[in-house]
Amino acid sequence: MDYGIIAVRYAKALLKFAVENGEQEVVYAEMQQLSTHLLKVPALAEALHNPTLKAETLKELLCAAVVSKSKSAVSQTIDRFFSLLLENKRSNLMLFIAKAYQTIYRKQNQITGARLITTVRPSDNTVARMQQLVGENTGGQVDFEVEVDPSLQGGFILEYDTYRMDASVKGRLAQLKRALL
Repeated sequence: MDYGIIAVRYAKALLKFAVENGEQEVVYAEMQQLSTHLLKVPALAEALHNPTLKAETLKELLCAAVVSKSKSAVSQTIDRFFSLLLENKRSNLMLFIAKAYQTIYRKQNQITGARLITTVRPSDNTVARMQQLVGENTGGQVDFEVEVDPSLQGGFILEYDTYRMDASVKGRLAQLKRALL
């Protein structure tokens, strides 16, 4: 079974439903929140693959992963979508669906996803400048994400579209090692 095709179909249906309800931006933020939690909390991802958990329990877990500090409940669209997904026993595809939704939403709204990885948290001025540079290169709106990874040992990595600039000490050392072998 091709899970990618299934996930894209669900993501397209979710986007269409969200547009009909006027909640596409809210659902986009919720899908970002959910995918972040699914990647950073392995126990959550494992729970979604557990066939012994009841649908109500899974829905509570998914809703808890989507709710942020700024809001206390999930959108009506996401609530109904989770019910549909659990009814069809597709909770194991949630990460794929969340990522597919983000990709489709960005493409539809001409948004470029970009990520800056540094060893320490950069200043807001630096982040704004990097976001502006990516926006100038892509000619559109940029959804900018900052990640801290101390293992880089210095420098940064900038990724957007198919472009990747590795200006990290770790990357330079790996490059030097490959050159010497």
